[in-house]
Amino acid sequence: MKTRQFIHLLITIYLIKPLMIFSQGIPADSIYFGFTPADDSAIVFAPGIISLPGRLERTPNYFPDYSEFYFTTTATGSANAFSTIYQNKWNTPTIDSSFKINTSDLSISESGSLACFTSWEGAYDWSKNTDIWIVERTDTGWGEPVLLPEPINSNIQEWGEHELTWQPTGLPSGIYFYRLQTGDPAAGSGQRLSETKKLILQK
Repeated sequence: MKTRQFIHLLITIYLIKPLMIFSQGIPADSIYFGFTPADDSAIVFAPGIISLPGRLERTPNYFPDYSEFYFTTTATGSANAFSTIYQNKWNTPTIDSSFKINTSDLSISESGSLACFTSWEGAYDWSKNTDIWIVERTDTGWGEPVLLPEPINSNIQEWGEHELTWQPTGLPSGIYFYRLQTGDPAAGSGQRLSETKKLILQK
């Protein structure tokens, strides 16, 4: 049985030139939520504010002007995107309802005009189909999430680990070849990958 360990958001933080931060309206000593960044070592990011005990935080994202900070959390029953806005100080991070559905693996484009994330519908179950969604930035915030079509998404589970056990009952010892293939050849569309490997069976 696999055990999921809760870890804090652990990232390597590098010093950002103060002039760049000041030019965007955020004091240099506020960019890291009041915590002192490390020079070249990994530290827990903003403990007690972003990184909380008993919660798995992941995929941190600053908006390009550093005025917004996003991250996702995963817990039994849900996956949510959190956000906080800098208005003379950082607001308390809250679940961002803009994304409207379970949200994980959030990534914001360099321009800030687009975000992509993974999501699944229904109960928290890794065996369910997880797909990639995008959402565009509008004048009033984030727009409606859009499910990407094939070949990005399909009716199979793209996310996670897949496992198959081979039972060579009745087969003699020898060298066997097997093929790993993604996609449905019968569909006639979408990008597919195929790789042939060798297996030695000894009895």
